[in-house]
Amino acid sequence: PTKWTGVLPFPTWNNWLSDERMINKLAAVPSNQTDFDKLAPGVFFRGSFSELEWGGFGRSEAWRATPRFKLANATRSPDRLIDVGLTGVSAFRKKLPNMTAARFAGELWDKYGIKMAKPAPMAEVASRQLALSVAGNGWAGTTTQRALTSGACMLGIVDNSTDAAGWTRNLGEAYFPLLVPGVHYFPTTYSALAESVHELARAPTRAFAIAQQGMGIAAALLTRECAVELIRLLAWRYWRYASSGCAHPFQCTHGDPNQRVERAHP
Repeated sequence: PTKWTGVLPFPTWNNWLSDERMINKLAAVPSNQTDFDKLAPGVFFRGSFSELEWGGFGRSEAWRATPRFKLANATRSPDRLIDVGLTGVSAFRKKLPNMTAARFAGELWDKYGIKMAKPAPMAEVASRQLALSVAGNGWAGTTTQRALTSGACMLGIVDNSTDAAGWTRNLGEAYFPLLVPGVHYFPTTYSALAESVHELARAPTRAFAIAQQGMGIAAALLTRECAVELIRLLAWRYWRYASSGCAHPFQCTHGDPNQRVERAHP
């Protein structure tokens, strides 16, 4: 809890893994430098333009500030080490009911030089030495979990922008503040992504060390038992806050019921 200052801890249930799934992932990833070096250098990513702002495509410019557009724009130039592609707009018919997928793809290519990618199995992530964590419609919960448990070195794109509702994109899962830059992941930006990929390709030993640290913290913090414990801690912390500052305090069950609990930030 002391690490949660200034962030919104939120254990998203589907971003935690059962013990069985975690054990299977640990068994499948490279456990030594020799096996890691057999993986293809570079990074693989497939995703969609998932942000709500894409509903205004053709009518406003808000979608140009979304993480996925910035990612597509930063990786549009061919690079043998970067296989990053966006496959379309999620919930396309709902967000863009008056546009066809072909017209959307054509406009992105004609105006911005961004070519839509074909879908590919996410298992491809585990075939590369690097994996990408990037925000979408919200924070980077799913992509971070996938990258940390892939056995690859996670490239974490730092994005402190806000979405259409005013939420900052660096909010996220309760374990995010425990991830140490340069130890559990390699921090980068959209503009520096290509440089970071090539830097790590020249230093596979460093990439493997980060991959091992990332997998280690994932094994410690990404099981569902850990999620339950985090929810318990959050509930206890809220109880302390409400008991000391709420107009209708909860009944204290520890010690003197008349003693106020020391105020703590939620």
